[in-house]
Amino acid sequence: VPPAMLCSVFFLWGAVMGARYLVTKNITFDHRSLAAIEIGFILCVLATLTGMIFAKAQWGAFWEWDPRQTSILIQLMIYASYFALRHGFDDRERMSKVSASFAIFAFASVPFLIWALPRIPAIANMSKHAGANQAVIGGGLDSTYRLTFYLSLVVIFLAFSYAYQLRARQADESYQKELEHERDSDAGTS
Repeated sequence: VPPAMLCSVFFLWGAVMGARYLVTKNITFDHRSLAAIEIGFILCVLATLTGMIFAKAQWGAFWEWDPRQTSILIQLMIYASYFALRHGFDDRERMSKVSASFAIFAFASVPFLIWALPRIPAIANMSKHAGANQAVIGGGLDSTYRLTFYLSLVVIFLAFSYAYQLRARQADESYQKELEHERDSDAGTS
């Protein structure tokens, strides 16, 4: 559950940084958006994989096409298309602009797919997650599970926030090296 919750946070941050890029055209915000979406995607994959392990233990099969499983799979496909779209441009400025716009569009699906759709009564009643969801949302977790849940949430958030910072810094440094290489190439041809 913590990776599923936290992927939403990183996808939101990716959309916010994308919007900041569109307003300022500052490449640093494009790097931050990309890093956040990469981290959010990894968390979404982790949520899917650990959810499959949970499904196998609880329901006897890794995949049951449960509404929550299906909605997170759709979320993964949306963000996978972000990466495909991003790499479809040679022009860096156009790539950044289109990627930022898509990051905002993609995030619009997160509240619906991750939070709203699985809670629509007709869909929630079909879900095998119903009992587990009520325990988490309704405070029905005993103290051991509650401690484990919140500790996991904090540890995963801190670890992936650090990974986000490293990735954003790496993107900035890579961009600076690219600029230096272009300057050197231009100076060598003059």
